[in-house]
Amino acid sequence: MTTDPSPAATAPIPSPLQAHIDEIYEYLNDSKADVRRMAVELLAGLSVDQPDALVILNSDPAKYVSRLFSKLSDQPVIAALAWDALTNFASDKEVALYLLDKHLERILACVRSRELVFSEAATKLLSNLTKYADTRPALATPLLADLIHIYLAGIRHNPNCDYAFLASCFADLTNIRECRIFFLEDLSRLNSILQDLHSKSVIRRGGVASIIRNCLFETDYHAAILEKEIEDDFIITTLAGRLLDSRSKLDGEERDKLPVELQLLDKLEAESDIAVRSIVVECLIILGTTREGRDTIRAKEIYPILREWHILEENYDMKELIEKLVELLIRDEA
Repeated sequence: MTTDPSPAATAPIPSPLQAHIDEIYEYLNDSKADVRRMAVELLAGLSVDQPDALVILNSDPAKYVSRLFSKLSDQPVIAALAWDALTNFASDKEVALYLLDKHLERILACVRSRELVFSEAATKLLSNLTKYADTRPALATPLLADLIHIYLAGIRHNPNCDYAFLASCFADLTNIRECRIFFLEDLSRLNSILQDLHSKSVIRRGGVASIIRNCLFETDYHAAILEKEIEDDFIITTLAGRLLDSRSKLDGEERDKLPVELQLLDKLEAESDIAVRSIVVECLIILGTTREGRDTIRAKEIYPILREWHILEENYDMKELIEKLVELLIRDEA
């Protein structure tokens, strides 16, 4: 006759790595700050250097993540390490969902702060929470409606944070139609972020370019966008400006035909990041899929900019993208 083994006998034996992690966690509440710092530093390092460690840390968010979250109120050096570790942990969807459910208000409060030194770290963590389709619906309303003005204010809101990572958050969120409509139903919102296509921050430039591209997939709004483009220099002009470079050899007549905004640019420096350049051209291609869009692009007289950048561009795939756009513009519309 056999007997059922006791729970203790059948409990899984922790792997050496899990035992090591559990041991580190025991030191998170040590009375000595140096010990707590070393523990958090080890966890932050493990989450980057040990993929297996990340699996363990993400396996039980209530056990691991919340205990680490409590360290955000510790001494500044310890808190900074805890923010880094949590941001790494949030690269796992289950942890992102857990943070969204249990700790979103605390994270948003840090982002909104006018003086907290960790607001920048909070925006980095938030940008990981928006990477997943499952997290975006819950984040759409609080982020767009509440944080867009903070993003635009940047360091004027909090001198410790430039809020560049919010551009990445907004870009992720515009994968949801509700968020695309937020920008499109009032084009002043889209217009307000266009300036950041010229930002020194590649995170801002890339985020804003992605927002524009995602919004342009709402083709029902193209007519309103093109109407604003005709009235004022808007999206097409700003996008074309990212391909205008001091090395571009436009003759005087070609330069005089450019939109005034492009003629007045003090510093001609084309987009340096190839990923952002690709998105810029993709945006123009999307607008060029309709007759009205092609006609409006042609009216802006930006073909010489495309011609010159095609010469300067060193990446083969980018050259092909430009050629695709040019083919749209030179097609016979008869």
